[in-house]
Amino acid sequence: MVRTLVLLGLLYGICHGSRILVFYPGPSTSLLPSFSQLFQELARRGHQLTVVTAYKLRGLEDQNIKQLLMDHSTSHDEMKNIVDLPLLPHINFLWQMALTDCESLFQSVKFKEFLRANETYDLFIGSPFYFLECSIAVAHHLNLPVLNIYSNQLQIHATHLMGHDFPSSYVAGYDLHFSHKMNFWERSLNSIFCLGYSIGLSMYYVPRMNGIVREHFPHLPPLQEMLPQISVTLLNTNLAVHPSQPRFPGIIPVAGLTIPQKLKLPKELEQWMDKSENGVILFNVGSNINMTSLAPEVLEVILGVFDSLPQRVLMKWEGDELVGKPANVRIIKCIPQAAVLAHPKCRMMITHGGLHSWMEAVHYSVPLLGILPSFLDQFHNLVEMQERGHGIYFKGPWTQNNFHSAINEVLHNYKYRERIQQASKIFWDQPLNPLQTAVFWTEYVIRHNGSKHLLSPAFTLPWYQAALLDVVGFLLLSVLALVLLFRAALRAFKRWLLDYEYIIFNKFLRICYKLKGN
Repeated sequence: MVRTLVLLGLLYGICHGSRILVFYPGPSTSLLPSFSQLFQELARRGHQLTVVTAYKLRGLEDQNIKQLLMDHSTSHDEMKNIVDLPLLPHINFLWQMALTDCESLFQSVKFKEFLRANETYDLFIGSPFYFLECSIAVAHHLNLPVLNIYSNQLQIHATHLMGHDFPSSYVAGYDLHFSHKMNFWERSLNSIFCLGYSIGLSMYYVPRMNGIVREHFPHLPPLQEMLPQISVTLLNTNLAVHPSQPRFPGIIPVAGLTIPQKLKLPKELEQWMDKSENGVILFNVGSNINMTSLAPEVLEVILGVFDSLPQRVLMKWEGDELVGKPANVRIIKCIPQAAVLAHPKCRMMITHGGLHSWMEAVHYSVPLLGILPSFLDQFHNLVEMQERGHGIYFKGPWTQNNFHSAINEVLHNYKYRERIQQASKIFWDQPLNPLQTAVFWTEYVIRHNGSKHLLSPAFTLPWYQAALLDVVGFLLLSVLALVLLFRAALRAFKRWLLDYEYIIFNKFLRICYKLKGN
């Protein structure tokens, strides 16, 4: 039955090509690439895509895909500055960045030219809950149904704006670096953080963002009305790496879109891995860390340990040369990570905690050693990865003995490979693969003009009614009224009882006087 529906969806897509606007000129360089397979497949199926972004995207050279570049006020390098900020300045940086970016976007010449072109589309794909809430105004201005894409599990920022509940008792805000198994104090801190964050959104962030939208699009309703009307969200999450969360029917997990369908290693690299007698360790810490700027004392420890290992090490290194490189280490500026993980000689991966790296390792059942997280969710990912038994999060101290022991633990303790093999089975045990699922729901939103029937009736209620505060208030007042009524009745009864006793006592005295007189 499921395959029949998919086949019908495929035929629909081929026969009815739609015009799709993909709109995310935001600071994240990983969000749109997380869904590039979806964009490529939609183009292959005959849809015409216009991708509005701040960065040129690779792999979208199809004739049905047109990219429009917008100026962006916050560079990716500036985003890296939040790493060392304390919690509250960290959040303030993100909020101010979003407000500045939206104001800059709406004032830019390129954006005004884009609107003046007055192109018509059938669908808006964007990520308004990823610090670009103002983008929903573009969809409403063009009167388009919206498909939301989100490159992680739902966090308090998104759930609050979507009108969803956030279960802070077992889902940690990744700003706090907790796993889903929190103790009492962690749950308390997480709950206080989520409550404070929600208040900050309602009292400061959303009103400021609303002011920017109203200034440039005065005819549109407030964000509090537009954002909860998004009925379908494609979510980069999977139960193999994230805890279960309550979700509405339109919240669709599609994790795995970043894993290439066609894998091919360069011939020379493949031969190098094939010849490794003791296997290969992959050392890749993503694009946010330039290995040439790594602290010299940390690099010295890493290379010293690699030199003592019987395994070969494939290491990302941006420079042309690496002074002191051991003989068993091969350096590459850009590693074809998925293809290396898929190779049978890959024994483990040393990672920075990027979500895509973790998911690829789970897919290919390669245990992990986490080091040097540097950005947003990476700290949380490594804590959660260790909690699930997929590997170890090494925090230091950075000595050769400590680092060597961590590598040996992951290499030789079979429980890590066993756990990640179990996770791999969970990751892919689905009725449809992620790409089929994402394509189906994209075209579903087009076919049903926004799919408003998937929205919860709770979105039509004021917040106090959705939280049942009016019912709770009524019940409390009812109980209070009953208590007061009972107290009043009790007082009346006591007064009556005292009066009755007084009458009886007087009668008793009169009888006594009469008897005494006789």
